[in-house]
Amino acid sequence: MAGHAYRIAPTTEETGQASSLGTASIPWHSDNSCLTYENRPDYLFLGCVENPGNTEFAIADIQAVVRLLPVWVLNELTQPQYSFHFPHSFSRGGVSEVVHNQPILTCSQGIASWEVAFNEGLTTSENDQAILALSALSRSLDYWHHTVILRPGQWVAFNNRRYVHRRGTPHPGRLLYRIYAQRTLESITLKRVTQNLFTITHEL
Repeated sequence: MAGHAYRIAPTTEETGQASSLGTASIPWHSDNSCLTYENRPDYLFLGCVENPGNTEFAIADIQAVVRLLPVWVLNELTQPQYSFHFPHSFSRGGVSEVVHNQPILTCSQGIASWEVAFNEGLTTSENDQAILALSALSRSLDYWHHTVILRPGQWVAFNNRRYVHRRGTPHPGRLLYRIYAQRTLESITLKRVTQNLFTITHEL
């Protein structure tokens, strides 16, 4: 798999939007949760170039958070009863798409590892109990997470299916680079193309 390092900085076109290029804070989410399972990135790399204003970045391990949840909440979150709305950056002609009948948490039989897919600000349900369960998840994430302030030259990498993250309101001068990776971190090569562009190659 080959890809690019995406430039992440606030833009005037995304003013007020809770998106990678937006100027608003972003609530708890996993990246590209609105896409089909196989098209969601497994791993996420974020590299800091500039962070004036010390914008905070928070990350939560869903394995730890699940331990805080009552059984009824887990039961609700594993049901395919949620709708994932596409973020503003995915909209086509101003029209945002929605995928329905999605679970937030999944755990394969025989594998004691939970996976998560949701965006706190873009996940809805017509089931009242499902909404209550989503609120319980949000409260647990607010309680059990780590907050960091990325400094220039620092990178953070994590499993996008097992961790969720959020971002505070960014300073206009904040600049990060984002790289997605699939399946495994083995045999990954990072190569500079230009001063502001890198490629990442994954040998399958």
